[in-house]
Amino acid sequence: MFLRSRMEGERAAATACPDANDLAAYAEHRLPAPARLAIERHILEPCAECHDLLATLLTAAVPEAMGHRAFRRTFRGTWQWLAAAAVLLVAAMLGAVLWLSRGATATDPEARLVATARALVAASPELFLDFTPLSADERLAAGGGDLRGNRLRVKEPVGIVASTRPAFTWEPVSGAAEYEVSLRDADGHLLFTARATGPSLPFPDDQPELSAGATFHLAVLADGVGRSKGDRRFRTASAQQRELLVAAGAAIERTVPAELRQLVLAHFCLRQQFYVEARAAAQASVAAHPDDRLGLETLFHALVQLGEAAADGVRKRLLALHVGG
Repeated sequence: MFLRSRMEGERAAATACPDANDLAAYAEHRLPAPARLAIERHILEPCAECHDLLATLLTAAVPEAMGHRAFRRTFRGTWQWLAAAAVLLVAAMLGAVLWLSRGATATDPEARLVATARALVAASPELFLDFTPLSADERLAAGGGDLRGNRLRVKEPVGIVASTRPAFTWEPVSGAAEYEVSLRDADGHLLFTARATGPSLPFPDDQPELSAGATFHLAVLADGVGRSKGDRRFRTASAQQRELLVAAGAAIERTVPAELRQLVLAHFCLRQQFYVEARAAAQASVAAHPDDRLGLETLFHALVQLGEAAADGVRKRLLALHVGG
């Protein structure tokens, strides 16, 4: 009885609403990390009353603070003012994420994902434009990216790649003695040919880096098994696309609740066709939430775009969840 009473008391304390002073301290970044985490967990349970109060504190305080004489007196130097303004703008973005997602409950992950994306668009339209997460139909679509060939499946690079010296990978072909790898530009001009004994090839050291913002065509030919062939097109990211990826990732890290962060990043990367980065984010989301159907569907889509056989294993996990649920 004593143990049960103690557990019930701890549970009640954990779910009790923080007082207004604690919420105000959170909005002003005056709470230590454990206290901030406790409030974030409470908001995401969700507690509608605290959710709306904190959103109001975060969004309403920013323009008032930036226009106040004391703010401008305190931060007279240009760099001081910009740094302080940046802190307040981060608070405004977080307030927008909380406010616009207030109608989505923890029991409806799809609604929370969509609401969070809308909040990001509203807070930073220059980064997220008309960003929307992939729908269920899109996530489960069987078709991959620009994948060709009969028995050989080229995995990477695909879509848009951040590196101008990407590595090349493909699914191994049973019985293949060697692989011939060739790369051409968008006009069909041969850039180089190399040979590999396994299912991967680093970018050759003796070759110049690829031009940014350009399209290339990769072909891999397996010797010893009827010369099975596979190929893909991919595009190197422009400087603007790389900057967008970094800035959007930083905004998601600052403003999106921790349990949604990797999932939102995966969907953003998929929309931008950064499939390798999308896979990494989706894998991190699934590692944290192994039975989350939305995360598994997102990972499945990323793996399909990369032409990876591992997509079949994720499909089986989704079927098992469907049968069990």
